[in-house]
Amino acid sequence: MSPRDQAFSILKTLFSRGLKHLVLCPGGRNAPFLQILSEAGHPFTLHTHFDERGAAFFALGLMQRTKTPVAVLTTSGTAVSETLSACVEAFYSRLPLVVVSADRPRRFRGSAAPQTIEQKNLLKAYCPFSFDLEGEEFSLSAWDQKTPVHVNVCFDEPLTDAGGSCDFSQPFSSTRPSTHSATDMVPATLRGAESNKTFESALKNFLSAVKKPLAVVSGSHGFLSEEVLSRLVGWNFPIYLEGPSELKGRSALKDREIYFPEKLFSAGQVDGVVRVGHVPTHRLWRDLETSSLPVLNFSHTGFSGLAREKEVFPLELLDHPALKELGHENFVELRAREHERSLHLEELLKRFPLAEPALMRALQDHWEENEFVFLGNSLPIREWDLVARKAFSQVAATRGANGIDGQISTFLGHSWERKRTLGIFGDLTGLYDMNALWMLKGLSAQTNMAVINNGGGMIFERMFHADIYLNSHALSFEPLALFWKIPHLLFDPKVNPFQGEGHKMIEVRPDGRQTRDFWKEWA
Repeated sequence: MSPRDQAFSILKTLFSRGLKHLVLCPGGRNAPFLQILSEAGHPFTLHTHFDERGAAFFALGLMQRTKTPVAVLTTSGTAVSETLSACVEAFYSRLPLVVVSADRPRRFRGSAAPQTIEQKNLLKAYCPFSFDLEGEEFSLSAWDQKTPVHVNVCFDEPLTDAGGSCDFSQPFSSTRPSTHSATDMVPATLRGAESNKTFESALKNFLSAVKKPLAVVSGSHGFLSEEVLSRLVGWNFPIYLEGPSELKGRSALKDREIYFPEKLFSAGQVDGVVRVGHVPTHRLWRDLETSSLPVLNFSHTGFSGLAREKEVFPLELLDHPALKELGHENFVELRAREHERSLHLEELLKRFPLAEPALMRALQDHWEENEFVFLGNSLPIREWDLVARKAFSQVAATRGANGIDGQISTFLGHSWERKRTLGIFGDLTGLYDMNALWMLKGLSAQTNMAVINNGGGMIFERMFHADIYLNSHALSFEPLALFWKIPHLLFDPKVNPFQGEGHKMIEVRPDGRQTRDFWKEWA
């Protein structure tokens, strides 16, 4: 099979599984793919990036935006290793990322020849479906599109030839059958829902032990938030809604929504947790590791998010009638506490108008409820949820592995064919993904990148109280905006920064003293 035929076989297989977008990282070894994709008649939308890590994270956002798998095509050598972080995120978020890496022929392995590393199974720990091809066809018929895939393909020279037209409407045939199967590599945690019998037992134990439950609803990509909403409406106990659930502030849950779940465990006001969606971002979830409180997990991911819990149940079981019979013994007392804390929060936001949470509220005040927001890492997510009172209906975050990697790239993938978007990032997160702005050239949306520049990783300031953790700096983001030829502006909470057209970098500079005083009094 010639390199061109091999490349066409792979592209045809990907197209047959619903891939419509390809993110290309052009190089010499993946020339067989590029040759086909430079010709008229192929069915893909192409996006080009020079940085494989940024390309892979852009693909993560794009697949969440389009609800379809997306492939990244890399050349050989260390290029493919740059996609590892995105594969990790895709694995834990159950996203169908496909990495197609070009490789030198198998005979070069172990030789340290130029552009030759051990690419076979390089990503296998996080790509349950991994293929190593040199002339063989392969099949993705067993792939459930809930895990990443790695297709490593060995090309010998000559890499390009005159060839013929590639007809994607006709099946590709070869005399060499596939010898590669990956169905046994799917992790046990992703094999499907627990049996109804196991659920009934877990539910019985939960109901017998819990009199003051709390529901925690987190990220919603992978399922429809409206479907979850219809199930939560019938519950009669408090619900904490994280921003990425896309349900925060909904009127249908107004009588049950709480905003301040911290310290509820230690105060004895909650004795069990029902988790819905992705692994929660709030600190309370980590506190459960050192607690014996019962937990019921409902998620499409198959991951419990706790070392002590292993059972995860499908979202369909949220309809169980017993959950509608649950109540909270001290709900009135809890609502009174909520009201008191809400008044205290509003007072602090007025007293410290340049503290980070107050500036986050100001950003929210200027943004429309029905427009897309991406929360780029842990501190913006937590501050957003603390002060949000509007019903933002399009909120996303990438929290499968809780990493700082590729957050702006993912946001830009989400921005594909939207009218206007807002991404909020920490300063170190922004510095970590400066290459991401390369992808602005392919976006028609007005993308607003708000960077909270507090001079370092200040989420650790309150945790460790030592400067060595902070990565302190005195950098401005204005030169970065100038480099990428986009407007830069300093955020004034009294002025709407989102007016006008085009991309923007909005630098938010909190007052360090006010921020510290805010958190001291809030604690």
